[in-house]
Order: sequence, then C-alpha cells, then structure tokens
Amino acid sequence: MQTIGHRLRSLAAEHGSRPAVRFGNDAVSFADLAADARRVAAALAELGVGKGTRVGILMPNRPDWLRCAFGILRLGAIVVPLNTLFRGPELQYALHHADVTVLITVDRFLRHDYLAMLVERCPELTQQHGMPLRSEALPALRHVICDGDDLPRGVMAWEDFLARGEPGSTPWSIAALDAVAPTDDAAIFFTSGSTAAPKGVVHTHASILVGADTVADRLGLDGDDVTYGYLPLFFNGGLVGVALATLSRGACVLLQEVFDADETLALLARHRCTTIFAWPHQAEALIRHPHFDRSRLAIRKGPGANAKWATALFQPDHQAVGTWGMSETGPMASCARWDDPLADRAGAHGRPMPGLELRIVDPETHQPLPPDADGEIIVRGSSLMRTYYKRDPADCFDAEGFFHTGDTAHLDAGGWLHFIGRSKDVIKTAGVNVAAAEVEATLLQHPGVNVAHVVPVPHPTRGENVAAFIVRRDPACSIADLQAHCDATLASYKVPRHIFFLAEEALPTLGSGKVDRQRLRALAAELTRDAKPTRDRDEPGAAQRSGRTARQQDAAAQRHHRLFLLIPGPRFDVEHAAIALRGVGLFENRRLGVQRIAVERRSEMADELVFEVGDGRLADVAHGHADDDREHQRAVHQTAAVLRLAGEMLVEVDRIGVHRQQGEPGVVGLADRAAGPVLQDLADGVVVEVAPPQVRHRHGALTPPSSVPAPVPG
Repeated sequence: MQTIGHRLRSLAAEHGSRPAVRFGNDAVSFADLAADARRVAAALAELGVGKGTRVGILMPNRPDWLRCAFGILRLGAIVVPLNTLFRGPELQYALHHADVTVLITVDRFLRHDYLAMLVERCPELTQQHGMPLRSEALPALRHVICDGDDLPRGVMAWEDFLARGEPGSTPWSIAALDAVAPTDDAAIFFTSGSTAAPKGVVHTHASILVGADTVADRLGLDGDDVTYGYLPLFFNGGLVGVALATLSRGACVLLQEVFDADETLALLARHRCTTIFAWPHQAEALIRHPHFDRSRLAIRKGPGANAKWATALFQPDHQAVGTWGMSETGPMASCARWDDPLADRAGAHGRPMPGLELRIVDPETHQPLPPDADGEIIVRGSSLMRTYYKRDPADCFDAEGFFHTGDTAHLDAGGWLHFIGRSKDVIKTAGVNVAAAEVEATLLQHPGVNVAHVVPVPHPTRGENVAAFIVRRDPACSIADLQAHCDATLASYKVPRHIFFLAEEALPTLGSGKVDRQRLRALAAELTRDAKPTRDRDEPGAAQRSGRTARQQDAAAQRHHRLFLLIPGPRFDVEHAAIALRGVGLFENRRLGVQRIAVERRSEMADELVFEVGDGRLADVAHGHADDDREHQRAVHQTAAVLRLAGEMLVEVDRIGVHRQQGEPGVVGLADRAAGPVLQDLADGVVVEVAPPQVRHRHGALTPPSSVPAPVPG
C-alpha cells in the first residue's frame, strides 16, 4: 500500500508532461505538480512542520490548493481542508478544534474577508513580525501564510513562503517521504454540522487511496478522461472522489473557483469534459441555460444516473452511476459500476464498494433486517474513517467495528442499495412515523414541482404536522393541486398540512451546498406559529385570514409608510440586489417616491431590503390614502406595479398583491390577484411589508416592530 506522496511520485514518473490540472488558460503537468509539492514541503519544513503537524488550507478550487495538499501530505503532516463559506466563528472553531499550526489562505474570496476574520480573533497578527504567532484565541496556530495584498505584519506572503522551498529531489526530501506510512493520518475533513457543531473526520493515507481507487474503478475512469472539478476540494468528495480518483488514473481535473452556468458550459465544451460531479442545482442551471446544447458536450461519466436531470445532461450512451456515501465513508460507500445495465445504474444507489460491508439494521435494536426492509445503514471496511478527531474510536463505532450512519435505506435481494433519507428526517404525527423522503418523492412526481423539502412543524395535540417547501416548475401549480396529488398516493396523515412556495435561491443551505433542514424546520415553525393548516380549511380571503374587514385593514394601512422586502434564506445576496437596483436608478426616481435603500438583518432566517418612501406617488400609496374600496384597489395596483420592477430584479417574480391587517404592518405579497385573497398562494419567498414610521432601530434607522408577522403559509 502506498502513501499519497508516493502515489504522486509514481504518477509524475509515468505521465510526466501530461496535464494533471487545468485552470482557466493554465495547465499543470504531473511532473510540475510533483515538483511544486516538493517545494511546498520544503518550505513547510523550514517552519518546523513534520509528521502529525496539522496544516489548514483555506482557498477556493485552484492548482495551489492541490500543490499545498500534496506538499503537506509528502511530509506526513495532516491536511485540514477549511470551508471557504465559513464565517468568522466557524473558522475560529475549525482552527481551534483541529489544532491547526500553520494556515495557508487567500486574503479573500467572494464576500469573505478571511484576513479580517483572522485579525479580529487574533489581533497579534498585526503586531508580531517574523516570529511564531502566540494567540490566546488560537493557541496552536503559529504561522499564517497568505496569497494576497496589504498583509498584516504577522502574516507571511505566499511568495516569501515559496522562496524558502526547493523543488528538486534531495536525499532529505526522499527520506521525509519514505518516513510516512499508509496508516498515518492524512486529513481532517469537517462535516456540514447540520445537527451539531461540525465534527472532524480523520482519514489515513490508506483509507483515502482506497476510496479514490474504488471511485475511479466504479466510474470507469481512464487516462483520456477530463473531470469537471467544481465540487469543493475542502470536501472529501472533492479531494478524494474528484481530484485523487481522476489523477490516479492519469486523467485531468478541470478546476473552477466559482460556478457560472455560462462559463461552465464553455469550459465543458472547450476541454471536452467526460466526467462531472455536480450538485442538483448546478446541473439544473446548466440544462436551463439558453445556450445549453448537449450535442456540444461529451459528458458520459459521473454520479447522478438516478437524478431527474441525468437524461438531459449526460450523453444518450452515458455510463453514469447511482451512488451513496458521506465524509466518514471515504467518500462513496455504495456505487454502481459504469458497465452495469442502465436500469440498475439509474434505479438504485449502487452496491457496496470493494472492501466495505453494508448492513441495514433496526435503528433501535440494531438487529440486521431482511431484504427490502427499511432501516439504518451501518458500514465498516477499508475506506472508512479512522475516528472523529479528539474522539475515542470506541465511541465512533460499535463493538463489531460498524459506523452507524444515521441514514435510512434498504438493500434489495440483489444487494442494491435504495437510499431513503436521514433517519432524523422522520416526522412523528399523531403517533405515526412519516418518512420525509417518501413525501418528497411523491411531491416530485407532480409535473409542477421542481424541488421539494419536507420537514415537521410542531402541533399541540398531534406532536408534529407535515410541512413542505416547494420550488415550482409551473407557477400555476397550487396548494390544492399538490394536496390532491398527494391524496391520490399517500395515506391521509402523510399529506402535507402546510405548503410553502419559495424560490430556489431562498432555500437556506449549509456550507456543503446541501439544504439546511434545521433552518427549514425553524422557518416552518415560524411560518405556522399562528396559522391553521392549509389542509384543514378552505382557501379564505385575506380579510378572512386576519379576522378584519377591508375597511379596518384600509384604516390600519394609513399609518404605514415604509416598505421592505423580506428575503428568507442566507443564499440570497440582498446586498448585490441593492447595488443592481441602484444601478438602474430606481431609487433616485422621486416620482416613485423612493428616497433610500438599505439592507438590514431581521433575523438569522431573513434579510430585509428596505425602501424609504417620501412625498411621491409610492408614498401616497404606502400611506393607504383612499376614500373608498375602488380607490384603495387602484392604490393597490399602483403599489404592485412599482414593486414589480424591484421584485423581478430580486427573484423570478411576476405576480404581486397586497394584504393589510388592522394595527399591524400590511403585507404586499406575491399572489394571483392584486386584491382579494392574495395570500392564498404566497410564492417565491418574497414578502413586501409596510411598517409604522414611529419605530426606530437602536442605531437610528427605521425598523419594523417585533409584531411584524412572518409570511402567512399557503
């Protein structure tokens, strides 16, 4: 068994000048990648890095990421990949928990200023120069190396760091490489942390190479392949499943820092990419792009054969496969083979990888279950993690050495895995268990549904009710349509009692790109706090919902003169939307009455894009100046017309309506009509509210009162 450093040395000797990595217009050969790794290793050794030292990498997908990783691993040090989406507290936690001694980073990426995060937590970086760091907040951290400009005194420039290294092979470098054993720890990958603080998954050189080799074998990779490598390298799937699996076959990895459908399509076509690892939203974005033409692409391999988008993205004769795995399993534990029949590749999540044993057990008794019985997946074998960092392995595995995944699935009689979902994604309603994955699968069968996520919401007597967040494919798709669709195939207790329509951009996500189900649960609980289940009632009008007459709502609306868009979900870039709106001059148009735009945080679940209105037409409308119902409806239509422009720039919005409540802020929401029961079809996660002018933020800016209602479900 090799180490990862020995693997790269062998690949460089065999493939030499062949391209190993492509990035933009640049190509890095296998020989150059190995020489660069030797230089990084030598430079790290000058800083005292050796076997067991933990070295963090914080940078987007680029060749330097792989240069650093291979250099670290060549020394026997441990790579700690850091999520580029980390906020300051998350970064501090990861660095502290993993005992990172040396951090190699970029100064910033997208909207993340990493140096600012570090200086805020380690002000010593601005004071110490040319000396190892001594920080109370991060006691293990000694050196920060940064590729960037205007560096603090205590940060070493990337160019100065590399100047310490020697790219040539020396007796010392060979001895250091040979001192590393396959059983030595190689990497600490952080989990997504969907249910608790992220855990550090420890893999050895042996487990990583077994994982890479089995992935390459099951995908059918060879030296002629080019793999699109957008999957972040800070994930096990990115480093092992994409990069190492591809390089180990003498093939080339195409890196891209930021996914952009237009640019990605051009890259896939220009470099004749054959293999792709894509998250569902990326694959859908490629397919929906106006310039998408499958005939210009060569994509035949990769995970996703059982995805909805597979037939549109892969070539008709594709060899794509169904897979299942997680960081702990390294990264795929189950995968079809590229030459299996298509019905098997697309109809399941593969078979256990060589060297791994999968069982399905009862989650309570842990007893093995027969074929086709749903239970928890447990795994043991050669690509499994060694342990969680700072955890006793005895606490991570059962007495037989199995890791209990928390995922639900069944194995059929042929040994094929059929993944269902997380065990924790089980809703207990009125004493009966409902699998969220089953309801999601049913909803996805409706032609009007693009994305479905099902979560529980608290209920005082039933314990929990079933709620669903839907991204619609067809705007005409309604709550009644979906509930009727579910009624036809599901038991009544499984039919969602609450349905919310959102834009895909409004779904909260984890750093991994997966939907953050914990935040969806919190959002669902907030949205249903004062609402009756849509399942249990007819669709009432807006006045019926509030229990107030239209006259009462009009009177209340006359006290309001501030508008804001409430945007659920952190993925929505409200600040960029504000810049775009300013760019078209909307907020300089006094005729519309908009005098100021601001971005404010309402809660962890939502941002607000605020419109300050003055003496213009919009201000009059916002104040609700109307003498009768007809005037009021005209004012409603005027408001909707003005806000539609803003809404279309923020998300895909084409319908806006108004709802007002006595004594509370009025709500302008997306609806089928501008008047009437406008909240019956709340869509796309955007709500425009009118708040009283008297309430002020502690910093002096106007802000809505605490009584501002959340978007009304249904």
